[in-house]
Amino acid sequence: MARARVSRQKGLNQEPPKRLADALARSYARMNSRALTLIRRLLVPAMNAENPAAIAAALRQIDRALQSEFSDEVIERRARRTAETLNRRNRSLFFEGLSAAAGVRIIGATGAAGGGGVAAAISAGGRGPRLIARLNFNPTIMVDNFVDRNVRYISTLRKGMVQAVGDQVARSAVLGGQVTGIARVEATRAELTQRLLKQWKEQGVPSLIPTRRIKLNGEPVMVRVENHAALIARDQIATLNGQLNRARQTAAGITEFVWETMRDDRVRETHEELQGERFTWTDGWGGVFPGEPINCRCWARAIVDRDQVLASGDFIPVDASGPFTERHRPGVTQVAPGPGSREAFVPGPFDR
Repeated sequence: MARARVSRQKGLNQEPPKRLADALARSYARMNSRALTLIRRLLVPAMNAENPAAIAAALRQIDRALQSEFSDEVIERRARRTAETLNRRNRSLFFEGLSAAAGVRIIGATGAAGGGGVAAAISAGGRGPRLIARLNFNPTIMVDNFVDRNVRYISTLRKGMVQAVGDQVARSAVLGGQVTGIARVEATRAELTQRLLKQWKEQGVPSLIPTRRIKLNGEPVMVRVENHAALIARDQIATLNGQLNRARQTAAGITEFVWETMRDDRVRETHEELQGERFTWTDGWGGVFPGEPINCRCWARAIVDRDQVLASGDFIPVDASGPFTERHRPGVTQVAPGPGSREAFVPGPFDR
């Protein structure tokens, strides 16, 4: 068998797509600016009037507006569009990289289960026979899971906004005084309102989300909508990207990878120690793979064994002149099929 090599082909080693993640993050984070606009228009007048009934009515109006503009259906459409874009990008770059690494020209396909059929021929790969690759995995399941998680996380964040804002308004009314020396100086309602408005503008509108962390006794925790929405988007993009990389690499017969980090000061210490280390797609790092931990930006650099790749995947020759021969590429030999089997081909040494 040919010696395995760490692939430098970009398509096989896809980092999380930052622009796509940032675009989704901005889309989700708009909840913050929209909530702030609604607060100014609906809630602030009621707070200044010190009218509890008007405050409650304003909070209900804000809730209905956010439910309409950031409904589960809206979130689902945005998430699905992003996930399908990521999958198409991943597939195209993957087959381009695999073609170059294996020294063939591959016409990419994901098979019937993948819902994509045979894709357009990839021009990369230079000389060599043309093949159809049908990889045995279903990206639709990964896309659907991505969409479901995004809807669940973002809708939970949205639902907790009104409760968090209402709680802060109530606390401000009770605890709004300031202490100077011994005397307690009560702030006016307008002053308290401006304090809250300034806090929401500078720090972001808050939300309450459930937690199971024992140290918080199971109580909801306060987060900032803008920051948390962006975290969700970027984390989920990295997770899906890692899942697609793993699925396509293993389906194509790639069994090992090198753990790569972004090599900046945001990399967590435990992952810094993994930089450049070699792992299998079966075991990973104690069952953990690049992109899986929360907000992990790591990725897997494929270790490509040309013989292993072409022997394990469903690669079908499509050249009009027939199967592989020496005239297609030096070092590739044809093996006669056995009884009841179709033609099998054993590629030559990985000499690229």
